[in-house]
Amino acid sequence: MSSLMILRLTALVGVLSCRDPNLQDEGLAPDLVPVPAGLGPGDPYFAPQPHRDHPYAIALSLSGDKLYVALRGNEAEPGREVAVLDARSLTPLGRIEVGLSPNHLALHPNGRHLVVCNRFSGFLSVIDTQSDQVVQQIPTPYYATELVFDDLGTRAWISNRWLDLVLSYDVGVADDRLQLSLRTPPDARLRDRLRGAPGIPVGTNPRALAYDPASERLFVANLVDLDVSVIDTREDREVDRDGDPGTTTKGAPRGVTRLSIGAPVNDLLVRGGWLYVATVGAGTGHPADQGPDTNGDGLPGDGTANLHFHDLQNELATYDALTLAPGPRYTSDSIVGILDDAPEGSPGLPEPEFRIVRGALPEQLAEGPEHLYVVTAGSAEVSRYRFLEAGRLAFERIDTVGLFPYGAAVDPARGEVFVANRLTEDITRVEVSGNSTHQVVGDVKGGAFPATDAELGEVMLNSTALYTVDGDATCEHCHREGGGQRRVASAPHGRSPFTMRSTPTMKYLQQQRPLMFENFLDETNFSPMMNEFGRAENFGPGMPRSDYPDRDTFYLAISERYLGRSRSFGDALPEAPITFEQAARLLGLALIHESRALPNPNPQDTFAVARGKMMFESAATGCANCHPAPEFTLSRNFNPAGLPLGMRMFSGAIFDGQDIDALSEGAKRRFGAEDHVFGVPTLRGLWDRPEHFYHDGRASSLVEALATPDHPALAPGEEGLNVRDGVFDIHGGTSHLDAAELADLIEYLRSIE
Repeated sequence: MSSLMILRLTALVGVLSCRDPNLQDEGLAPDLVPVPAGLGPGDPYFAPQPHRDHPYAIALSLSGDKLYVALRGNEAEPGREVAVLDARSLTPLGRIEVGLSPNHLALHPNGRHLVVCNRFSGFLSVIDTQSDQVVQQIPTPYYATELVFDDLGTRAWISNRWLDLVLSYDVGVADDRLQLSLRTPPDARLRDRLRGAPGIPVGTNPRALAYDPASERLFVANLVDLDVSVIDTREDREVDRDGDPGTTTKGAPRGVTRLSIGAPVNDLLVRGGWLYVATVGAGTGHPADQGPDTNGDGLPGDGTANLHFHDLQNELATYDALTLAPGPRYTSDSIVGILDDAPEGSPGLPEPEFRIVRGALPEQLAEGPEHLYVVTAGSAEVSRYRFLEAGRLAFERIDTVGLFPYGAAVDPARGEVFVANRLTEDITRVEVSGNSTHQVVGDVKGGAFPATDAELGEVMLNSTALYTVDGDATCEHCHREGGGQRRVASAPHGRSPFTMRSTPTMKYLQQQRPLMFENFLDETNFSPMMNEFGRAENFGPGMPRSDYPDRDTFYLAISERYLGRSRSFGDALPEAPITFEQAARLLGLALIHESRALPNPNPQDTFAVARGKMMFESAATGCANCHPAPEFTLSRNFNPAGLPLGMRMFSGAIFDGQDIDALSEGAKRRFGAEDHVFGVPTLRGLWDRPEHFYHDGRASSLVEALATPDHPALAPGEEGLNVRDGVFDIHGGTSHLDAAELADLIEYLRSIE
């Protein structure tokens, strides 16, 4: 899609078309073409998979009598329907066809219009809740993620994942139709010279939005940037968090410091002048007060009370919505008590009254008259907390729902909460009493979930917490939506506890075998990673999980409890009991069975992209040597030049003169790996990654990753990192490119799907 088409698209916002039965599609951009699934029939691990609808977002009608559920599907087979149910009986009433991959539902305050954000379609679908028909398709750029109205329904804002912008609209209603007029904020920008709409720049992968009518502020969750953008909606401008024009958050407008959360921001809610943030732990896994400064605050270490993957806490942070001063920050109730945890009473450990967060991965927040409901996706639960004064919360109860839940809606009159469960293809209604009812809304024609080995692996991948020692950690904590985040973590196979790793993406892994780290992991040996979630040392007499004699007994019991079986299916892997080692292999299978890749909306037919491709393929830059098309990586199955799969690292982290990323002797013996080597990450899907590159995450933009020191393409504050020990061009030959040529090269990289 060209930049001209996008500019025309934004100009069309507010032009209404109707289908009542004659809804027209003229003027709408074509749907994006999904990226195919990972494995095909020629792969030894391939097995046919049942179709799934994957219920995602959920909304309750204003009267409380109907429930709407977005059936998003997955990336390779996106859905395009919204299911409608009777909220009292949970009887299915039908389905409504909307755009491709419906991602979010927002009810206008008039109760008549339900707006659907469609990820892969260039329009919003508007459902008339009286007739349950789509009556409008309103153009908007691809990857509209969430929409929120103000209390009167006269303003609306949309977060856009592709453009990293918030689009601001004036809203009216005429002839029973919504009228959206796109505003041009004073600091509006296109994302760059080729893409965009006039919007408010925010952080990477903006997702959740929360509007505060008292302060007239809009809060934006920047999912993988670890912060929140605060927008003054009277001026459509970002608020400077610290009031100091001399400080700027990376990527923000000059002088704007964002509200730092220190961890991925999953969801937001404003109530009574307080902002509630669903997030995870802010530590990196390094011992407190030791090691390298990984968050740039000038202090060493920056760890919490745990090491390695045990550092994956679950948190609810609070802030005064007007002053942005922090209030109570609640963390996991399981922060002590197992291997590598700090003992009770350790310095810096939160007081017990703040260790009340139950479950794993606080994903979505929902508000009742007196309660905050928290969907914890990784542990298949929804928690209930009572609102107290000044941002304080009191834990009351936790209820089990379906596997990998997401969206939630509360009926304020009846006190019921409805939750959409992505893996089990159903919704759960939890009553005030705690009684729950389940209703299938998705596709189970191929069998109830899980029905294949790959689907068993999805449980290990997404609901990992069920198989952990303390029930509070998942793969999704670090790999939000299958991607990375803008921070480094401590990896358990390093020789030093200060090991630094930029979080690798979990997409396109079927083309990158061996996988990740120093190219010694693949689908057959993922046990070192799984081991960090539930070490064998924690089982047996006198240990935290002494109710199980050993880890394998625990895995078999959990599988039987949640999956209704304790053996694999044998369709992709040899049938076997779901012990720890088999679970690790099932997880590896899930990683390669789906690409999990999002279709690229960036233009591919511009002169800039064509020039960038020529430079990418030229011998002078050498980019294509290590990243040859079409996979843009090297793997066991794709290595045209026969290059070594483990490449010498040029970006290893040095602390006190030592390479802190050196491997442990155990890792080298087990995998035959060598120090100072690293795999070749694929460039596919680069457009959708956080600007956080290199092995240790030191490059905060593609320009920094590619440019040599003092390159003319560098902006003030940027550092050219294409150098090691004074030698330039160790990461491709770019020193001879001028600023425009380097920009064209980056345009080509962003065009790769």
